[in-house]
Amino acid sequence: PDQARAVYESVGADADVVGTLFADRAQTLSNAGLLAEARLSADEALARMLSTSNLAETAQVAMLAADVRLRDGDGAAALEAAKLARRLLVEQGSSGWTPVADALVFLANVDAATSHEVHALAERLKASGWVDHGLRVLLAAATDLPDDVGARQLLDLALTFEPSGTAGRLLSLEASARRALLVGAPEEGLHSVSAAFDILDERRTFLGSFELQGRSLDTAETLRTLGIALTRQSAEADRELAIWHRSMRLPSPAIAHADGGEDLRARLRSIEGELQSSEPDGWGDLVEERQRVEDELRHRFRLVRSGEQARAVPARASRRPTLIVNPTGDRSFDVLFADGTGVDRSTARIEKDVASLRESLDHAFRVQARSGTSSAGLGAAAAVIDDVGACLGALLPAGSRPERIIASGPLAVFPWRVLHELRDAPFEGVLPGLQPGDDSEPSVGAATVLVGGPDLAHGPTEIQAIRAAMPTSRTMLGDEATIHRVMAALAQADVAHFACHGSFRRDSPYFSCLHLADGPATAFDFASCPGLPSTIVLSACDVGRVGLLGKGSAVGLAGVLVQLGVRSVIAPLSVVNDERSVDLMVRLHTHLAAGAEPAAALAAASTLPDGSLDPTAAPFVCFGS
Repeated sequence: PDQARAVYESVGADADVVGTLFADRAQTLSNAGLLAEARLSADEALARMLSTSNLAETAQVAMLAADVRLRDGDGAAALEAAKLARRLLVEQGSSGWTPVADALVFLANVDAATSHEVHALAERLKASGWVDHGLRVLLAAATDLPDDVGARQLLDLALTFEPSGTAGRLLSLEASARRALLVGAPEEGLHSVSAAFDILDERRTFLGSFELQGRSLDTAETLRTLGIALTRQSAEADRELAIWHRSMRLPSPAIAHADGGEDLRARLRSIEGELQSSEPDGWGDLVEERQRVEDELRHRFRLVRSGEQARAVPARASRRPTLIVNPTGDRSFDVLFADGTGVDRSTARIEKDVASLRESLDHAFRVQARSGTSSAGLGAAAAVIDDVGACLGALLPAGSRPERIIASGPLAVFPWRVLHELRDAPFEGVLPGLQPGDDSEPSVGAATVLVGGPDLAHGPTEIQAIRAAMPTSRTMLGDEATIHRVMAALAQADVAHFACHGSFRRDSPYFSCLHLADGPATAFDFASCPGLPSTIVLSACDVGRVGLLGKGSAVGLAGVLVQLGVRSVIAPLSVVNDERSVDLMVRLHTHLAAGAEPAAALAAASTLPDGSLDPTAAPFVCFGS
């Protein structure tokens, strides 16, 4: 918001113009599920508009602020903005918009309304043409109402509404599914859930980019909760896993573009070089130019789904043993384990909240990365890793050996190998927003390319050590490892290994990168590659990290590689110990060359001769497509 404010004010725009621009920005961010950022922009927009005499526009912005605050979970602040909007609309005599403000006031304080008031407000919204808002009011009241009879009456009323748009159709199907759950008609409800997922698939296909899919993913979470409740009413328990798979999937996308954006990607590399060679006080103009170039590159690329690439959703879930973990509180979780023979449901509680455990792990990984071969530093890091693993052990049902792990919330992307029971388990992590693939065998080939980036102390040693174990592999080091040459080599390879510096861009995850001879290789460089290997190993700090949009899609280098069709991506979620990674990566590729699946190869490489976990391997995760 500070940067946007400076740009808007630099052109001398009036307060109402600046307020409108901030409101547009807030709406876009809200649609993407980036609610904290959306709220900052909405609050800025409202502050600007309140300094003007434009009551109509100020009321509109106040309603936007109320909606964003409501989605962000702050009912009190939402109620304040909604009441402001209603007062302004009454002052100007705008009877058409007043019911919408009333709906927002209700949604921000849903438990204070009587059933009669809910009926009256919904009917008024319907009569005024605000059918979607009427459905929102009825669904919110029915969900909050402890009386099943009263809730059913509200849902019966909702089903008399006839929405015309996509959002309204989704709300109507949700109402149908909730009613079916109340009356014990699981097949009817699951039909509604399936139809709603079909609509989401259409919406995701045409949204154009992952940045605009946050709301679809919020809706998918609601549908998942309903679908799971309905499957538990039915006699077919394994359908629950299929619901999970479908709710977390996005259509398998390709990155299509009018041209490869080669000029823009080259300019980005040049800017990064200038940033590296200049003093921080001279970065301002370069950072602004980088932002402009990145924005243009995003505009040239878009994520689309072609009919040939779309994955069918199976009527039943994969038979591979799958662990699903869904947080229900800071320390409590719903856990499901399915192995093709049955579904085991349980609840679990851990002693510490996940955020503090993850903070402890990140600290241990940083200590480990700085320790080289120091036994003291490595021992201290290993002790923390061991403690965290013991604490999280309660999440794993006794005797379970998952081959896939799907989680949401703070555990969505997590170094699961720290759990004692999973240290030698050949499992894949499924990135949120990406549907698990089928169980087909990978293509088998011998072509391997090994890439070493610049200025990594033990990078050349790692590449040469792997080459010694795999003499037929192609090695690219030094000046040969340019982005253009590497991408050309990837198109001919079945396995690729990168030993280089990596960077995760929290502000713009799509521009997380690997540092090669002539600059950073981002997701857009890989998207322009004519073909990619089935397995890619990234021995580079932080490149397994992702940004999560809303409650769904994982955005980052690892996520894009999976989206682009790479079957398995092995990457770390933090910084890594450069020196000790050499032996780990040699063991990994030895197992891969012997025919092991990537997840199994990582599991075997991570286990020391005494059966303990090599702490160097703890940050690495095998992401499956």
